[in-house]
Amino acid sequence: MQPITAQQSRDARRELGLSQADVTNALDFNRQYLSEFETGFSTRLTNAQLKKLRTFYEEKISEANNNGEGITLTFGKDEHEKPSSKPTVVDLTGREDVKHTLLAIKHLAIDPNLNNEQVVNILKKVDANRHEAKLLLNKKAERGILNEWSDSTDSYLKQVFGLFAENYVLMCHLQGCQLEELEKPIAYEDVDTVAALFSNLFHEENGLIVSIEQTKDEQLENEEVPV
Repeated sequence: MQPITAQQSRDARRELGLSQADVTNALDFNRQYLSEFETGFSTRLTNAQLKKLRTFYEEKISEANNNGEGITLTFGKDEHEKPSSKPTVVDLTGREDVKHTLLAIKHLAIDPNLNNEQVVNILKKVDANRHEAKLLLNKKAERGILNEWSDSTDSYLKQVFGLFAENYVLMCHLQGCQLEELEKPIAYEDVDTVAALFSNLFHEENGLIVSIEQTKDEQLENEEVPV
């Protein structure tokens, strides 16, 4: 069995109506690793985990079809994987929502210090977060004890706000207007504000796609001058 591809994982999740949290909780995977894998940012999941992920989706699809849901998605033969007919996130001109994003960006400043790969990866992450939030927003809101919201509903809501916040900060980085208090992560033992904690969590997941390499002149300026 071949490991699942990022596109196959995205397609299967969407067909099944599963969020990344649903999948990673079921398989005891790191959600950040799955997010990075599906957006093409990096692959920290092992081949064994990717095969396990494929088996998980195949079983869920089979189960859904046995319940009469009629999901037609298949992964094809291992030797000759058939490309998905759906446009990928990388195909930025093929999706109306991303087209609108790009149209808006034409009227905004993009940080010239970001390279093309960073711009594309930021847009891919924003789009993936938007879809993840959409799945969570479609979850059923359930009440718990004393008419309060259940723990699962409260968790979904917190995840949605987290994804919205992450997209806002990503767009700020794209435009070169980063929030000043979120620019420099610090050691966890030195964290004393919510901003510092948020900055550390944001950069743990997105540091590579928003980091700007310093020029030699800037590096020299930041070097300590020996006394």
